[in-house]
Amino acid sequence: MFQVACVGIIPNERQEVLITKRGVSPFKNQYVMPGGKLDKGESVYECVSREVFEEVGIKINSSELFNIYEVFLPLKQYLILYFLCDVSEYNITIDYNEVTDTVWVDKNNYKNFDITEGTYYILSKFFRTGEFDNKRGIKDFRNLI
Repeated sequence: MFQVACVGIIPNERQEVLITKRGVSPFKNQYVMPGGKLDKGESVYECVSREVFEEVGIKINSSELFNIYEVFLPLKQYLILYFLCDVSEYNITIDYNEVTDTVWVDKNNYKNFDITEGTYYILSKFFRTGEFDNKRGIKDFRNLI
């Protein structure tokens, strides 16, 4: 099975990025950036706009592919597309069915939160910490069985 997810990187004017605490699986109680699964017939740009709006009520003006993170499981493969989003208003309205909290993080504090490995990888790239220079974002569980 192959699944595509689209995630929004939403920076504010202070170059902080919005992260959300998941209220549902996968990654329940961990922090991620808003996003979700691509629906059949939907473009990836439509997906990231829809998911960000559904989860935090923010309308995206435009988005550009920033990076990719892949997860391989024995019977599944996830391709997670991260989009750098341009927004004009940051009025957050949380969908408490999926998200329990939102936080703005910066280069100095994002590691203080329980973030997923993919989120860590992307934020490290966004904040240019140098941790993942010349490395690809891949998590491979296929050989662990």
